[in-house]
Amino acid sequence: MSWADAGGTAPSLSAIYDLGGGITQPSLGTGATRDSSFTRIGSECFATCRIIWGASPTVGAGMYGLAGLPVAPKVNTGMGRHVGDGFIIDISAAALPLYVNAVLDPYFSETVPLLWLHSAIATVDATSVMVPAPAGGSPSPFVSNAHPWIPAEGDIINLRLQYEGV
Repeated sequence: MSWADAGGTAPSLSAIYDLGGGITQPSLGTGATRDSSFTRIGSECFATCRIIWGASPTVGAGMYGLAGLPVAPKVNTGMGRHVGDGFIIDISAAALPLYVNAVLDPYFSETVPLLWLHSAIATVDATSVMVPAPAGGSPSPFVSNAHPWIPAEGDIINLRLQYEGV
């Protein structure tokens, strides 16, 4: 079933943390595609989603999180909890996919998993290669409106999640 069928909404992106430029919600643009699937076994939730940016998107400002989960996650009282992974494809760059992790961290949000870079692209001898994402500093491990890419029409975000729901 889709996320909406399970009680959530269609998957979307939300700017939930100010990276110094304020917080402005992104809009996926006209004709954006948001596909999702979901199943639940006991309290364990398994979900997938695919977001394809539409025409004339507004990228917003701030760190991106994944909104619209089909079931509210169980509140996490500790540090960040890995709940999924996936990738971003910037179709205009013809680059390697950017691998990301979805993390629930109560410091940022108890209900919206943040997207963190798992890997980044570096140029070595004029060839693009994958390298581990930095723990901090520059470049940033956050996925935001301008890092690691500037979202545009046709760009894709695919995610697979597994988390404990309420």
